[in-house]
Amino acid sequence: YKLTISTMSAARKGNFGEICTDLDFYEKGYDVLHVNRVNSIDSPIQQGIDHIFKNPQTGEFIIVESKFHGTGGLSTLVDGTRQMSDNWISDGTKTSSDRLWNALNGNLSLYNQIKPSLTTNNYTRVISYIQPDGSINYKYINSNGYEISTPFTN
Repeated sequence: YKLTISTMSAARKGNFGEICTDLDFYEKGYDVLHVNRVNSIDSPIQQGIDHIFKNPQTGEFIIVESKFHGTGGLSTLVDGTRQMSDNWISDGTKTSSDRLWNALNGNLSLYNQIKPSLTTNNYTRVISYIQPDGSINYKYINSNGYEISTPFTN
């Protein structure tokens, strides 16, 4: 009896995708900055930013949303806010409603490096589509939370 990831629950697919993305960036030498790392296929589902990485060679910050192949793309909240848009990533309050603040566990120094003001962002946003075999396709996301067809290579 063999199970494959494509037949598992949405939660397990999501966790598999987040683990694959973390491993891919880590193996390529990026610093992992987000604190809510998924460490098991059965970890509870977490809301908010999936990943924040820093390229130690360039200093570039990358915010990544992971999606398992075939499970959909970026969503829109009831209030019209697009996932991965400027306002979704950070509302600038440095409170529990600020996803960037939460993903960094309130690390003010990192927060100020990544988002020094409400009008200037020092990060690139990316969506990762994880295939059942663990391979990943990356694409850029614009500031309004919409995927750009340009591939991202890490």
